[in-house]
Amino acid sequence: MRNVTLLIFIAAIPFELEGQCDKDDFDALKAFYNSTNGDSWTDTTGWYLVRNNNTPSAAGCNLSSMLDVTNYFGGPHIGRVRTLRLANNGLSGEMPIEIDKLTYLEDLFLLDNQISGKIPEEIGALDSLTRLNLKMNNYDTSITKHIGNIENLETLDLSENQFSGTVPANLGFLSNLKTLKLNDNQIDSMAPDLENLEQLEEMDVSHNNLLFLPAWMGGLDSLIILDLASNDMTGNIPIEIGNLSNLEWLFLANNTLDGPLPSTIGGLSELRWLDLLSNDSLSGPIPPEIGQLTKLNFFRGSVNQFTSIPAEIENCISLERLELVSNAFTEIPPTIGNLPLLRDLKLSENNISSLPPEIGNLLALEILELSSNPISHLPPEINGLENLITLNLAYGDLLEIPASLYQLTSLEGIDFERNQLSGIIPCGFGDLSSLTYLNLRSNQFTGCFDPNLSNLCGQATVIVQGNQLVFNDFEGFCNSQQGECPAFKTNYWREGVIGNWEDPTNWLYGYVPKEYEHVIIAGAGSQVDVSSLDQIKVYSLSIENGAELICPANATIEILTEQGYTYQSNCN
Repeated sequence: MRNVTLLIFIAAIPFELEGQCDKDDFDALKAFYNSTNGDSWTDTTGWYLVRNNNTPSAAGCNLSSMLDVTNYFGGPHIGRVRTLRLANNGLSGEMPIEIDKLTYLEDLFLLDNQISGKIPEEIGALDSLTRLNLKMNNYDTSITKHIGNIENLETLDLSENQFSGTVPANLGFLSNLKTLKLNDNQIDSMAPDLENLEQLEEMDVSHNNLLFLPAWMGGLDSLIILDLASNDMTGNIPIEIGNLSNLEWLFLANNTLDGPLPSTIGGLSELRWLDLLSNDSLSGPIPPEIGQLTKLNFFRGSVNQFTSIPAEIENCISLERLELVSNAFTEIPPTIGNLPLLRDLKLSENNISSLPPEIGNLLALEILELSSNPISHLPPEINGLENLITLNLAYGDLLEIPASLYQLTSLEGIDFERNQLSGIIPCGFGDLSSLTYLNLRSNQFTGCFDPNLSNLCGQATVIVQGNQLVFNDFEGFCNSQQGECPAFKTNYWREGVIGNWEDPTNWLYGYVPKEYEHVIIAGAGSQVDVSSLDQIKVYSLSIENGAELICPANATIEILTEQGYTYQSNCN
């Protein structure tokens, strides 16, 4: 009997310890429930244990049965509260001072509630706390310095509140801190003592009111992510930024930083993402040291005043997206063609007048945006962009379209709005089987629609308004087929070259495309003998400077105008 009794007692120990309520934990949770208006929470499952006048002994409680509360189930702290996670549960009011009674709390996660007031200084007594998340609440005071006393804290997230003033120096004592998120507040400065956060890997202070980029941040050499976007920072990017040798993500967009991008940027050997968007006044050449960033995947420097892209950009062999819209570039280095992974190239709103032929080497390129540049010609090598999906040269000086463009069968969108394109709309567009959007608005196109363009009817949105076409909209052409160019053929035709045409190997067959619309015979002694033909059909014909056209007696030359009409002239 004695042995049996002892066996029952031992078996009961785990049950009693697991089910017991520590009075300090109980009192803290009760105060927490009352202080945050627990009766108004969205879900109060299990929290009846601490309502009204309940006491630990009367409740006979297991605190882990309460919503979003977990206990230790073994070890020296068995039964004590380990985590309190009440995200998005309608909490309001304030955090109580009794929070310090949760001595063994490791995780306090109160994301997305309406808690306000001050963070009580007693929170600094939570020595076991490793994670504190008060994101998306209604705090509108300064950050309490007592958080700096939580020596085991690894993650601190106070983002999306209304905290203001300075990030206190005491936070520099958090020697184990790895993640600091203070974004979307009204913070205007950070104490230099934060340089002591030797373990810090992520710092996000974006969307605040910081006035400058402090040089001491260069001492945070464990940083992997640094986000200071959308502040009020002015002045130069400090050269100390180059000391962050482990940094992979750097966000400085939407500030008013000025001066050059420091050459020390080349020290960020692990950098994958560099965002300098909309600082307006970053200027000068992008330093050649950018080529040392061989792991760089994304580089955005749009809306600044950068003046040149270095040839060393070719060494950024991991680069997939290069966005440098609205700067002061006048040329693209030929070495850009050596970027094997580049998928997205955006250089709109610069002063670029030509493209290097090497651009055709970008086999992975899918998006090419060059709008608002004075580009008049595209290199024939553009046909090398076999994976190109989007091509945008709107608001430029484009005079003609190379025939090689129509080999890009992956093209889905083309925007040539407001250029200097003229003549009949090229029939080659009709060969682009993947095309879903073609914008030719406000050019100088005239006359009829080539029959081959009917291939786009029902396939693509084609915008042609603002030209001088038979139809002012493509839908009208598709619905009626009126305005279609005559399906004429030529017996022989030759592109307009000044000189002797007597070599028949130069003669071609088929429809006369727009780019060969003007046939010129010029130069003394030049002759073209077409006496075996019944008639000659061309768009226009000029015989100049003593050249001679030999044709059969009584034959006619039929001249087709750009409007699709014809007139005839005697061939003698």
